[in-house]
Amino acid sequence: MACEFCDQKGYLIISQLGHNKEYTQAKVCPHCQDVRAYSAYVQQKYSKSPQMISIPPDENNILDLEEFRKRKKS
Repeated sequence: MACEFCDQKGYLIISQLGHNKEYTQAKVCPHCQDVRAYSAYVQQKYSKSPQMISIPPDENNILDLEEFRKRKKS
């Protein structure tokens, strides 16, 4: 489902410089819209345990960090 635009990752990392700091932001690739790959990246980066939360296949919403923490606690 990933494309060549995002190097088969499904998400893009955008870096900006401001006040001598580098700010990075991850976004879903606008071409392939691979929400699963983006959610897996967020879980890998911010999860404390290796246990992954499964996303139902019919759910196309982006899993943000707050929702991830709520699901992880329950």
